[in-house]
Amino acid sequence: MSSEEKMSAIWNKLDNIGQDTAKIDGLQQSITGITSRVDKVDEEVSELKQRTQELDEEIESMKSYQRKNNLIITGVPEQLLGNCINVIIDIAYYLDVKLDETYIDAAHPLPTRHGTKIVVKFINRWIKERILNAYITEAKKGGLKTTALSYEGPSQHVYISEHLTPKTEQIYYEARQLKRANKIQTASVRNGKVVVKKSGSALKITIASLDDLKKLKLEGEEN
Repeated sequence: MSSEEKMSAIWNKLDNIGQDTAKIDGLQQSITGITSRVDKVDEEVSELKQRTQELDEEIESMKSYQRKNNLIITGVPEQLLGNCINVIIDIAYYLDVKLDETYIDAAHPLPTRHGTKIVVKFINRWIKERILNAYITEAKKGGLKTTALSYEGPSQHVYISEHLTPKTEQIYYEARQLKRANKIQTASVRNGKVVVKKSGSALKITIASLDDLKKLKLEGEEN
């Protein structure tokens, strides 16, 4: 091969290298553009998730607010569920809380998979709190029973609790499971919120989600 042919071959190779380099530069620019778009999409998805969470919290807050004057009564004999208001007045009378029909906004049976309950809505939260507090005091003495209310039939417990949203009911259930496993000291509900205390602590912690339970540094677990 002559010198001219050798030089021509070298220049051809250099041209090819230049073309390949240009292609690589173009691909790198494309990848950079795609990465930028992916990052933007990730950011938008993150913002949407945040907004969805905020909307869920707002909806949950509204549902809880709608129940703020409500109580759930469980354990009432089936034959008495046709007149829920009378049952509520009987309970209030036994608990020494002044109450008549004018204090009750609505009351009706609430069928569930665990039996029929009574949901009652009072005209304000203060009446609800008086009955609930009186019931808690009675529960510490042994509980409220149908025989104490002069109801016929076998004696059975009557339970009174706050009217929780399905989400809060699930949180409360999981919190009680932790208590039974001695992972936390107490689990209770107040004003539609689940409140717990870790073992060995007097600090009360409000639990707004199942994630909040998972984040607790439970007794016996490593930090």
